[in-house]
Amino acid sequence: MPVNDPKVTFNNTPTGMPGEGSTGLPCQHPIEVRGKYLSDVQLAARYGVHRSTPWRWTKADETFPKPVKLSPQCSRWKLSDIEAWEAAKAAALV
Repeated sequence: MPVNDPKVTFNNTPTGMPGEGSTGLPCQHPIEVRGKYLSDVQLAARYGVHRSTPWRWTKADETFPKPVKLSPQCSRWKLSDIEAWEAAKAAALV
């Protein structure tokens, strides 16, 4: 979808899609943020789990990265933190 499409929010998520912010509404952040941070929905898709699972991992696994609060109702995980966590998990298996 083109960025100037009126049906697209700043984070390029179609409007009306549930699960982007804690209220179920998309967070309104500049497009540059989109490539560096992942939502719970994006993490769930990355690992093939339910969107609540990354939140559970945050509480249960001290090594799992903590989300960053971008606004009062918008938390995201840094992609670099997630990739570092994945690398550490992979190294521990060897």
